[in-house]
Amino acid sequence: MNLDDREESVDVRALELQRYVDGELDPASRAAFEARLRAEPELRAECEALRGLRAVLARAAQGTAPKLSPGFRDRVLAKALVTRDEPAVDLPLAGAGELAAVHALTQRFVRRAAIAAAVIAVLSLVVLSGILRRPDCGRLEASEADVQRAMADLDARMRGETPAGGAERR
Repeated sequence: MNLDDREESVDVRALELQRYVDGELDPASRAAFEARLRAEPELRAECEALRGLRAVLARAAQGTAPKLSPGFRDRVLAKALVTRDEPAVDLPLAGAGELAAVHALTQRFVRRAAIAAAVIAVLSLVVLSGILRRPDCGRLEASEADVQRAMADLDARMRGETPAGGAERR
């Protein structure tokens, strides 16, 4: 079985699980799926998780979503702002302390982002100035006489005449 087959079987399995939880399977398919649920603990766990998610979403739609614990938002923000080179810090549940730590982490992140943006801007200016100041920049490769001849040829073609240079070129 190659990777594509496994991905397809996972998608089919997920679709069948979703249809079971939503009550969309016909009686024969439902009975077969319930037999699989009894035989496969992993599938049974996925089914329970999906049912739990569906219940939470239903409560949220009714406006009765579960309440978050105090400081949840601050703890999530603090953990999200920790960079890879810094160890994660378990902050105490004190609200003011958490907010101060989140503020410090946010300032550090903003400072690093500003430095990165400045470096990119400087590098862009260096590269663009090198490109725009090439020695041949803005100069024509043809002489004025060549340009005049080409213009006369185009005028002649527009009038349906043979160009002055001789036989018509294509």
